[in-house]
Amino acid sequence: INVIDTSVNDVQLPTKPDMLSGNIVLTDNTKLPIAKVSTTAHLINIPKQELSLIDVPDDFTFGNNLPVPTQAMSYKAKGDFSFDVKDTRLPSTDAAWQLTGRLSTTFKTAAGKELNGASVYFNHGGEKLPITETNALIYQNDGTKKGDIPVDFPDSDGLLLEVNSSTYTQADQTYQGVITWELSTGPVK
Repeated sequence: INVIDTSVNDVQLPTKPDMLSGNIVLTDNTKLPIAKVSTTAHLINIPKQELSLIDVPDDFTFGNNLPVPTQAMSYKAKGDFSFDVKDTRLPSTDAAWQLTGRLSTTFKTAAGKELNGASVYFNHGGEKLPITETNALIYQNDGTKKGDIPVDFPDSDGLLLEVNSSTYTQADQTYQGVITWELSTGPVK
């Protein structure tokens, strides 16, 4: 996980000691003294505000020893597909955030042979969202919930690898790629 810290550090706000005194003046101009009240200096700690990805799906596989495709095939990724977000920012009207994913390194062998003709999708509720070199929105939140926020998807959701008969594959080879997950804030465009 490459964490980009967009947080604001803790702020410590000192107060000053003071002496309060005075009089209460009645309607007949009688003055009643108020006892002196002393305050002491304090340090008010305002906790750090942050929005960060705590955990992302970092290790998944589409399978081993898959056959060379002779027709269109889909393979669902195996592994945990959940995220953990930490949001300790103060409530505001622009607190919305979203998770996106992009294919930052195409699937290829250790020798650099690419898995041409293959596509990666995020399957969510039966809708296949392509994961390409540009960020694809996979989840959004209105930002009202604070603290540690688990983002879990049903077992039917997750990553899909689609290949077809024109996908160039080499037998007995392992293909690896990298998907970069990004947490951003603000309204969705």
